[in-house]
Amino acid sequence: MAFIDAEHSSVAVRRSSPPRLLHRYFERQAALFPDRIAVEYADVAMSYDELDRHANQIARSLQMCGVEATGLVGILLDKSPDLYAAMLGTLKAGAGYVPLDPKFPTDRIATILEDCNAAVVLTDAVGAARLGNEVSARLVLLDADRDWIGDLPESAPRERNGVKSKDPCYVIYTSGSTGRPKGVMVEHRNAAAFIDGMTKAYGVGEGQRVYQGFSVAFDASVEEIWLAFSTGATLVVPQQDVARSPADAAEFIQARGITYFSTIPTFLSMIDQDLPGVTTIVLGGEACSPELVSRWARSGRRVLNTYGPTETTVVATLAECVPGRPVTIGRPLPGYRTFVLDEEMDPVAIGGVGELYIGGAAVA
Repeated sequence: MAFIDAEHSSVAVRRSSPPRLLHRYFERQAALFPDRIAVEYADVAMSYDELDRHANQIARSLQMCGVEATGLVGILLDKSPDLYAAMLGTLKAGAGYVPLDPKFPTDRIATILEDCNAAVVLTDAVGAARLGNEVSARLVLLDADRDWIGDLPESAPRERNGVKSKDPCYVIYTSGSTGRPKGVMVEHRNAAAFIDGMTKAYGVGEGQRVYQGFSVAFDASVEEIWLAFSTGATLVVPQQDVARSPADAAEFIQARGITYFSTIPTFLSMIDQDLPGVTTIVLGGEACSPELVSRWARSGRRVLNTYGPTETTVVATLAECVPGRPVTIGRPLPGYRTFVLDEEMDPVAIGGVGELYIGGAAVA
């Protein structure tokens, strides 16, 4: 596969003017619908306004720690509202976030933080104990430091030097062909192009309840999190043990009224009950079988098969799955371009074999 390389200065509430910075999508919804629930986790429900104010305080704490515009901040936290506030706070401070899964081995986390030269890591007491003297970055503990962070102003901080659409918004590390973590840096403009294309193609509107099952260190979580935050939906977050079990996940989805469920085909195939409240199922990461489509696609529910490497910002192509029809990776999302070319860089004939090239503003 090959890739072809192809500001928003204030919070906009006009729907006709899409944001060019990733966190502006959230801020626009917080301005429009402050009382809507942004995140549900366990027995905690946090509104868009509450999450926005918490993120502003985290942003100010990062700036007090010397985080500069275009710098990178590591985030080592279990799932909770603090995790999403940390992501937003990092962006509001003008930096990009590097999500780290607490299940990663400590040496992998240390390698990633060294490679990206993170100046600060947002974590908690458990994470700090793990990292110990393994990293040189300053640690900000969202539990132990909660009091002084909570005393900071709740208004949005001033972005130092101004954040531009070509600045990094996040870096996700993949395994890499050598086994050494390889960081893919996604810029605000790339993420904005993906969000704009995704929201047009997926047809997901307001009032959705989005299941957040993927690890935030995996790029499929970007789809879940920012689909919710860009449309004013509610991100519904299962506890870790629930997300690992297909049976428990199905019960959680039913009990919490989930309407949007993104997963891999293998996980979906192990759910042995229907999910009547789910109106959108998004599949990716593996080949989707016709049998799975026949089982899950029905009137009132869209089953979407997606494809895209991390370097093209999560998803580049999409196909709506219909029982009885071949399952393909579909066509490019709005704003993307795809070509199948031979070794001479010429288009191959229909049915021919070639290499897939992906272009557009979302290519990192």
